[in-house]
Amino acid sequence: MNKTNNIPKRSLMLLAFGSLIGLAPVAKAQLINLTIGDYTINANGYTSDELTGIDANFAKGGLVVPGSGGHREDTWGIFQVTSILSGASTVFADNAGTEYWGVLYNSYDVASGSHVDLAGHTIFDFASVGLQLDIYKVTISDLPADSKFQNVYLQGTAGRGATADLFKGISVSDAGINGGVAGSLVLSSKLSGQSTSSFNTFNKISHADGILDITFNNLFALPPGTALGPMTYGLAGSGVAPPADWNLKFDGPAIGEVVPVPEPSTYGLIGAVGLIGIAALRRRNSRAIAA
Repeated sequence: MNKTNNIPKRSLMLLAFGSLIGLAPVAKAQLINLTIGDYTINANGYTSDELTGIDANFAKGGLVVPGSGGHREDTWGIFQVTSILSGASTVFADNAGTEYWGVLYNSYDVASGSHVDLAGHTIFDFASVGLQLDIYKVTISDLPADSKFQNVYLQGTAGRGATADLFKGISVSDAGINGGVAGSLVLSSKLSGQSTSSFNTFNKISHADGILDITFNNLFALPPGTALGPMTYGLAGSGVAPPADWNLKFDGPAIGEVVPVPEPSTYGLIGAVGLIGIAALRRRNSRAIAA
Protein backbone atom coordinates (compact mmCIF):
# COMPACT_ATOMS: atom_id res chain seq x y z
CA MET A 1 0.00 0.00 0.00
CA ASN A 2 1.53 3.27 -1.07
CA LYS A 3 0.72 6.42 0.91
CA THR A 4 2.96 8.94 -0.80
CA ASN A 5 2.11 11.70 -3.25
CA ASN A 6 2.94 9.52 -6.21
CA ILE A 7 0.81 6.43 -6.50
CA PRO A 8 2.68 4.15 -8.91
CA LYS A 9 1.07 2.32 -11.79
CA ARG A 10 2.46 -1.17 -12.04
CA SER A 11 3.11 -2.21 -15.64
CA LEU A 12 0.92 0.46 -17.13
CA MET A 13 -1.78 -0.04 -14.55
CA LEU A 14 -4.24 2.60 -13.66
CA LEU A 15 -7.11 3.21 -11.38
CA ALA A 16 -10.62 2.45 -12.39
CA PHE A 17 -13.53 3.59 -10.28
CA GLY A 18 -15.33 0.39 -10.18
CA SER A 19 -14.66 -0.54 -13.78
CA LEU A 20 -11.77 -1.83 -15.84
CA ILE A 21 -10.73 -0.25 -19.07
CA GLY A 22 -8.60 -2.22 -21.51
CA LEU A 23 -6.61 -0.92 -24.46
CA ALA A 24 -5.24 -2.54 -27.60
CA PRO A 25 -4.04 0.29 -29.81
CA VAL A 26 -2.82 -0.37 -33.34
CA ALA A 27 0.43 0.97 -34.79
CA LYS A 28 1.24 1.12 -38.49
CA ALA A 29 2.05 -2.45 -39.38
CA GLN A 30 1.62 -4.38 -36.24
CA LEU A 31 -0.78 -4.96 -33.40
CA ILE A 32 0.47 -3.60 -30.10
CA ASN A 33 -1.17 -5.17 -27.09
CA LEU A 34 -0.85 -3.04 -23.98
CA THR A 35 -2.06 -4.16 -20.60
CA ILE A 36 -3.56 -1.03 -19.16
CA GLY A 37 -4.55 -1.60 -15.58
CA ASP A 38 -7.57 0.02 -14.02
CA TYR A 39 -7.78 2.47 -11.17
CA THR A 40 -10.65 3.46 -8.97
CA ILE A 41 -10.89 6.60 -6.87
CA ASN A 42 -13.65 6.36 -4.29
CA ALA A 43 -14.77 9.59 -2.64
CA ASN A 44 -17.61 11.31 -0.86
CA GLY A 45 -18.45 14.94 -0.35
CA TYR A 46 -20.89 17.81 -0.38
CA THR A 47 -21.97 20.42 -2.90
CA SER A 48 -23.70 23.76 -2.88
CA ASP A 49 -26.01 23.78 -5.89
CA GLU A 50 -28.58 25.93 -7.60
CA LEU A 51 -31.39 23.42 -7.88
CA THR A 52 -34.39 25.20 -9.34
CA GLY A 53 -33.61 25.02 -13.02
CA ILE A 54 -33.52 28.79 -13.41
CA ASP A 55 -30.28 29.94 -15.02
CA ALA A 56 -30.31 33.33 -13.32
CA ASN A 57 -29.86 31.76 -9.86
CA PHE A 58 -26.61 30.47 -8.43
CA ALA A 59 -25.34 28.27 -5.62
CA LYS A 60 -25.02 29.68 -2.12
CA GLY A 61 -21.50 31.06 -1.84
CA GLY A 62 -21.09 30.87 -5.59
CA LEU A 63 -18.37 33.15 -6.94
CA VAL A 64 -18.07 34.75 -10.36
CA VAL A 65 -16.41 32.36 -12.81
CA PRO A 66 -13.42 34.01 -14.53
CA GLY A 67 -13.94 34.52 -18.25
CA SER A 68 -17.63 33.65 -18.03
CA GLY A 69 -19.05 37.11 -18.67
CA GLY A 70 -20.16 37.51 -15.07
CA HIS A 71 -21.76 34.11 -14.43
CA ARG A 72 -21.69 32.86 -10.87
CA GLU A 73 -21.23 29.21 -10.00
CA ASP A 74 -24.30 27.00 -10.05
CA THR A 75 -22.33 24.15 -8.45
CA TRP A 76 -19.28 23.95 -6.24
CA GLY A 77 -18.26 21.66 -3.40
CA ILE A 78 -15.69 19.63 -1.47
CA PHE A 79 -14.90 15.92 -1.18
CA GLN A 80 -12.72 13.35 0.56
CA VAL A 81 -11.01 10.47 -1.24
CA THR A 82 -11.73 7.37 0.83
CA SER A 83 -9.71 4.85 -1.18
CA ILE A 84 -7.79 4.36 -4.41
CA LEU A 85 -7.65 0.95 -6.07
CA SER A 86 -5.41 -0.44 -8.77
CA GLY A 87 -7.33 -3.40 -10.09
CA ALA A 88 -8.31 -5.34 -6.98
CA SER A 89 -5.38 -3.96 -4.96
CA THR A 90 -5.80 -1.07 -2.55
CA VAL A 91 -2.99 1.45 -3.04
CA PHE A 92 -4.45 4.08 -0.72
CA ALA A 93 -6.90 4.08 2.17
CA ASP A 94 -7.61 7.01 4.45
CA ASN A 95 -6.95 7.25 8.19
CA ALA A 96 -3.29 6.27 8.01
CA GLY A 97 -1.45 9.60 8.17
CA THR A 98 -2.22 10.71 4.63
CA GLU A 99 -5.52 12.04 3.27
CA TYR A 100 -6.58 13.27 -0.16
CA TRP A 101 -9.25 15.98 -0.07
CA GLY A 102 -10.56 18.04 -2.95
CA VAL A 103 -12.47 21.06 -4.19
CA LEU A 104 -14.70 21.31 -7.26
CA TYR A 105 -15.63 24.75 -8.52
CA ASN A 106 -16.32 27.15 -11.42
CA SER A 107 -19.26 25.18 -12.82
CA TYR A 108 -22.17 27.18 -14.20
CA ASP A 109 -25.22 26.25 -16.23
CA VAL A 110 -25.58 27.29 -19.85
CA ALA A 111 -28.90 25.54 -20.42
CA SER A 112 -31.62 24.05 -18.27
CA GLY A 113 -35.02 22.48 -18.69
CA SER A 114 -37.26 19.86 -17.16
CA HIS A 115 -39.36 16.87 -18.07
CA VAL A 116 -41.88 14.63 -16.34
CA ASP A 117 -41.14 10.91 -16.03
CA LEU A 118 -43.66 8.10 -16.45
CA ALA A 119 -44.55 8.26 -12.77
CA GLY A 120 -45.33 11.96 -13.01
CA HIS A 121 -42.17 13.16 -11.24
CA THR A 122 -40.48 16.36 -12.38
CA ILE A 123 -36.84 15.96 -13.41
CA PHE A 124 -34.64 19.01 -13.93
CA ASP A 125 -32.00 18.76 -16.68
CA PHE A 126 -28.89 20.89 -16.99
CA ALA A 127 -25.92 21.49 -19.28
CA SER A 128 -22.94 23.08 -17.56
CA VAL A 129 -19.47 24.34 -18.41
CA GLY A 130 -16.33 25.48 -16.59
CA LEU A 131 -16.04 22.80 -13.90
CA GLN A 132 -12.59 22.45 -12.34
CA LEU A 133 -11.56 19.81 -9.84
CA ASP A 134 -8.45 19.79 -7.64
CA ILE A 135 -7.14 17.14 -5.24
CA TYR A 136 -4.88 18.03 -2.30
CA LYS A 137 -2.69 15.84 -0.12
CA VAL A 138 -3.23 16.52 3.57
CA THR A 139 -0.73 14.92 5.95
CA ILE A 140 -2.87 14.04 8.96
CA SER A 141 -4.35 11.02 10.68
CA ASP A 142 -8.11 11.38 10.63
CA LEU A 143 -9.19 9.01 13.39
CA PRO A 144 -11.70 8.40 14.72
CA ALA A 145 -14.35 8.33 12.01
CA ASP A 146 -12.89 11.04 9.76
CA SER A 147 -13.33 13.61 12.52
CA LYS A 148 -11.09 16.22 10.90
CA PHE A 149 -12.90 16.04 7.59
CA GLN A 150 -16.12 16.39 9.57
CA ASN A 151 -14.75 19.64 11.01
CA VAL A 152 -14.02 20.77 7.47
CA TYR A 153 -17.44 20.05 5.95
CA LEU A 154 -19.32 21.29 9.03
CA GLN A 155 -18.07 24.77 8.18
CA GLY A 156 -20.66 24.63 5.43
CA THR A 157 -20.33 27.16 2.66
CA ALA A 158 -18.74 29.60 5.13
CA GLY A 159 -15.49 27.69 4.66
CA ARG A 160 -15.19 29.00 1.12
CA GLY A 161 -12.01 30.99 0.47
CA ALA A 162 -11.56 34.29 -1.32
CA THR A 163 -11.22 32.52 -4.67
CA ALA A 164 -13.20 29.60 -6.03
CA ASP A 165 -10.45 27.01 -5.63
CA LEU A 166 -9.97 27.64 -1.89
CA PHE A 167 -11.67 26.06 1.11
CA LYS A 168 -10.42 26.29 4.71
CA GLY A 169 -8.80 23.09 5.89
CA ILE A 170 -8.34 21.68 2.40
CA SER A 171 -6.47 24.24 0.36
CA VAL A 172 -6.00 26.85 3.09
CA SER A 173 -4.15 26.27 6.36
CA ASP A 174 -6.34 26.42 9.47
CA ALA A 175 -4.93 25.27 12.82
CA GLY A 176 -8.40 24.55 14.15
CA ILE A 177 -9.18 22.15 11.32
CA ASN A 178 -6.12 20.27 10.17
CA GLY A 179 -3.34 21.15 12.56
CA GLY A 180 -2.14 24.12 10.53
CA VAL A 181 -0.89 22.00 7.63
CA ALA A 182 -2.34 23.33 4.40
CA GLY A 183 -3.02 20.75 1.74
CA SER A 184 -0.52 20.44 -1.10
CA LEU A 185 -1.97 20.32 -4.62
CA VAL A 186 -1.41 16.94 -6.31
CA LEU A 187 -3.95 16.87 -9.17
CA SER A 188 -5.85 19.49 -11.17
CA SER A 189 -8.38 18.96 -13.94
CA LYS A 190 -10.76 20.99 -16.06
CA LEU A 191 -14.00 20.14 -17.84
CA SER A 192 -13.71 19.49 -21.56
CA GLY A 193 -16.80 20.86 -23.30
CA GLN A 194 -20.07 20.51 -21.42
CA SER A 195 -21.30 18.23 -18.68
CA THR A 196 -24.89 17.10 -18.36
CA SER A 197 -26.81 16.52 -15.15
CA SER A 198 -30.28 15.90 -13.82
CA PHE A 199 -32.14 16.14 -10.53
CA ASN A 200 -35.17 14.09 -9.58
CA THR A 201 -37.48 16.06 -7.31
CA PHE A 202 -39.19 12.90 -6.05
CA ASN A 203 -36.30 11.00 -4.48
CA LYS A 204 -33.75 13.84 -4.48
CA ILE A 205 -31.38 11.71 -6.56
CA SER A 206 -29.06 13.52 -8.95
CA HIS A 207 -26.57 12.54 -11.60
CA ALA A 208 -23.92 14.34 -13.65
CA ASP A 209 -21.32 13.23 -16.16
CA GLY A 210 -18.63 14.71 -18.35
CA ILE A 211 -14.94 14.54 -19.28
CA LEU A 212 -12.13 16.24 -17.37
CA ASP A 213 -8.72 17.03 -18.88
CA ILE A 214 -5.83 16.72 -16.42
CA THR A 215 -3.84 19.95 -16.25
CA PHE A 216 -1.47 19.04 -13.37
CA ASN A 217 -0.46 15.66 -11.95
CA ASN A 218 1.71 14.94 -8.94
CA LEU A 219 -0.48 12.15 -7.66
CA PHE A 220 0.23 9.26 -10.03
CA ALA A 221 3.75 8.14 -10.95
CA LEU A 222 3.50 7.11 -14.59
CA PRO A 223 5.59 4.53 -16.44
CA PRO A 224 8.02 5.99 -19.02
CA GLY A 225 6.37 6.89 -22.31
CA THR A 226 2.87 7.12 -20.86
CA ALA A 227 0.53 9.87 -19.72
CA LEU A 228 -2.81 10.20 -17.98
CA GLY A 229 -5.69 10.44 -20.40
CA PRO A 230 -8.81 12.53 -19.84
CA MET A 231 -11.04 11.44 -16.96
CA THR A 232 -14.70 10.67 -17.34
CA TYR A 233 -16.73 11.19 -14.23
CA GLY A 234 -20.19 10.02 -13.30
CA LEU A 235 -21.46 11.79 -10.23
CA ALA A 236 -24.53 10.68 -8.37
CA GLY A 237 -26.26 12.15 -5.35
CA SER A 238 -26.62 9.72 -2.46
CA GLY A 239 -30.16 10.68 -1.47
CA VAL A 240 -28.93 11.37 2.08
CA ALA A 241 -29.61 14.79 3.55
CA PRO A 242 -26.32 16.65 4.00
CA PRO A 243 -25.33 18.65 7.09
CA ALA A 244 -24.68 22.36 7.50
CA ASP A 245 -25.93 24.42 4.58
CA TRP A 246 -24.88 22.11 1.74
CA ASN A 247 -27.50 21.20 -0.84
CA LEU A 248 -26.37 17.70 -1.76
CA LYS A 249 -24.34 14.80 -0.39
CA PHE A 250 -22.59 12.64 -2.95
CA ASP A 251 -20.43 9.58 -2.92
CA GLY A 252 -18.96 7.50 -5.67
CA PRO A 253 -15.82 6.81 -7.73
CA ALA A 254 -13.48 8.09 -10.42
CA ILE A 255 -12.23 6.10 -13.37
CA GLY A 256 -9.04 6.66 -15.31
CA GLU A 257 -6.27 5.11 -17.32
CA VAL A 258 -2.71 5.58 -18.45
CA VAL A 259 -2.19 5.95 -22.19
CA PRO A 260 0.93 5.55 -24.32
CA VAL A 261 2.56 8.68 -25.71
CA PRO A 262 2.92 8.31 -29.51
CA GLU A 263 6.44 8.40 -30.94
CA PRO A 264 7.17 9.55 -34.51
CA SER A 265 7.76 5.96 -35.63
CA THR A 266 4.42 4.82 -34.27
CA TYR A 267 2.36 7.92 -34.85
CA GLY A 268 -0.59 5.77 -35.85
CA LEU A 269 -0.92 4.59 -32.29
CA ILE A 270 -4.40 5.19 -31.00
CA GLY A 271 -4.43 6.48 -27.43
CA ALA A 272 -7.30 5.40 -25.24
CA VAL A 273 -9.47 7.94 -23.52
CA GLY A 274 -8.81 7.76 -19.80
CA LEU A 275 -11.64 7.81 -17.37
CA ILE A 276 -11.90 9.06 -13.77
CA GLY A 277 -15.38 8.96 -12.36
CA ILE A 278 -14.72 11.08 -9.26
CA ALA A 279 -17.14 10.98 -6.53
CA ALA A 280 -20.71 11.41 -7.29
CA LEU A 281 -21.72 15.01 -7.36
CA ARG A 282 -24.38 17.28 -8.38
CA ARG A 283 -27.44 18.59 -8.62
CA ARG A 284 -30.55 20.11 -7.75
CA ASN A 285 -32.70 19.95 -4.69
CA SER A 286 -35.00 22.87 -5.19
CA ARG A 287 -32.65 25.22 -3.42
CA ALA A 288 -32.83 23.44 -0.11
CA ILE A 289 -30.27 24.71 2.40
CA ALA A 290 -28.90 21.61 4.06
CA ALA A 291 -28.60 19.09 1.45
